[in-house]
Amino acid sequence: MSNRRTFIASIVSVCFGSIHLQAHSIGMPVIDVTNLSQNLITAIESTASTVIEGKQLVEDIKQTMNDFPLIDQLSKSQEMKQLIDLVKAADNLNGALRSAKATYDNLGGAFATSRYTSFREFLEHIERRRQVGDTAAKSLYDSAKLAEDQVGKAFDAHQEITASMPMVEGVTQAVQATANSVGVLIQQQQAVLAMMSATTRDAGQERQRQYDDRAKQEQGYKEARERQQEALRRDQSIIRGLGGGQR
Repeated sequence: MSNRRTFIASIVSVCFGSIHLQAHSIGMPVIDVTNLSQNLITAIESTASTVIEGKQLVEDIKQTMNDFPLIDQLSKSQEMKQLIDLVKAADNLNGALRSAKATYDNLGGAFATSRYTSFREFLEHIERRRQVGDTAAKSLYDSAKLAEDQVGKAFDAHQEITASMPMVEGVTQAVQATANSVGVLIQQQQAVLAMMSATTRDAGQERQRQYDDRAKQEQGYKEARERQQEALRRDQSIIRGLGGGQR
């Protein structure tokens, strides 16, 4: 039995909900077309790792299901279902990120052929052109807005699933990497849109507030779970001590 399979047999019941959006922070993120493209690549790689690790663990559980006592097999079946749901959500997020990359590659190409040397100034120029009915500028904005919306929804669905899952080695690190990388990316997308539309600036600020509120809530859940686990460890220690004293 591999180390991975051995680990599966001793999965601890700690929730993925402790993984919160550390990537979000107050203030305007760095907006640079090269940095944005690299962050997209990082996010795509992170979600791909989640898909790979999740699929491997599903196969491991299938292969080792009979190694568990009958009473534990139902629990393992539920864990396998959760992992399958995670793989689907991560794969969907990966698709949204790839689509977003194509959108921002197109935006970067338009910037490269423009007269601007500052990406910020280029985005502000798009906003001015869009306001006077320029169809090319409107198309660039609409594509960026759609990409941000798709990534945001796919990320929310991904986080909702991971909030109720057990912590599993490999997948845990991949999910944390996804939370961080996609969190940074979403913030950058919102900043790009904010420079291209005054209306989007208000919506972006509200979404950031929602993410910040969620991060605080999840941190509270994490601390409560840690207290519960510590109490459980103390109880188990007492029980073991009582059992050892009997002859």
